[in-house]
Amino acid sequence: MGLALLVAGFLATVLGVLTGDVRVGLALFFIPYLQSSTWLGGMAILLMFAGIATLVLDGLFGMSQAHQVKEVGPEGSGDRPKPEIGGVLLIGPIPIVFGSSNRAALLALIAVALLVMALMLAFLFL
Repeated sequence: MGLALLVAGFLATVLGVLTGDVRVGLALFFIPYLQSSTWLGGMAILLMFAGIATLVLDGLFGMSQAHQVKEVGPEGSGDRPKPEIGGVLLIGPIPIVFGSSNRAALLALIAVALLVMALMLAFLFL
């Protein structure tokens, strides 16, 4: 759900940039910002914020449920897989990658790389 909200926010931002309702820029060379006075810009910001909040809360609640004591059930009832969480913090050009496993950290890095590549292509063609 959180990823769908993030993608919807990104698509709303791209639509706003294409129509001229949203301006995207960088402050201090590495902090992205959106500027808009229409409903489309506000919706894009709210969708992205809701997506990030949903992903963070889902990760926190998933981690707390993974640490609960599991009861042994009847035969054939296997344990659920442990939830994995990962992320990338970009400070300027320096990525800081973290995760509960190598797989989660690698998937987060790949997702951020694809997002940055899509943004660069969007800026190239605009």
